Amino acid sequence: MTHTPKGSAEGMTVASSPIGGRAIAAGARAVIALRNSGKHGRRIQTAINRATEDLDLKVTVRPASESSEVPIWERAHPKLQCEPSIQATTPWQRLLAEQILMEQPEETSMAGLAHRYADAVGKGDSTIRAELRKLLVHTGEKWEAA
Repeated sequence: MTHTPKGSAEGMTVASSPIGGRAIAAGARAVIALRNSGKHGRRIQTAINRATEDLDLKVTVRPASESSEVPIWERAHPKLQCEPSIQATTPWQRLLAEQILMEQPEETSMAGLAHRYADAVGKGDSTIRAELRKLLVHTGEKWEAA
């Protein structure tokens, strides 16, 4: 008869050990569903066990060609719809917002933008910050219309 010392590899369990073996070893699981309702329209919903937030995207689906059954999925509403919000502003706000979107300055905050463009616009920093907050947002990579 062989004796297995306490704590040796032969005496340990793996999948449900107290250190969280299941949580570490379990793969990510996701459920993706196409939903279609009269109130919310057609959309894709996801539920992922390791995600911090579920997705709910409005989509359109069309065949790849007239004789094909292969679906082509596209977002129904692109994220950026900058034209209406920028066009509904005063001329100096519109021109400044368009200039910032075109130039993509290195400043990543409203305060930085206001300081940079205050002299060119002839407005105070606080006025520029307040107005640009309505029109622009920094995504972490670039400036985009709000």
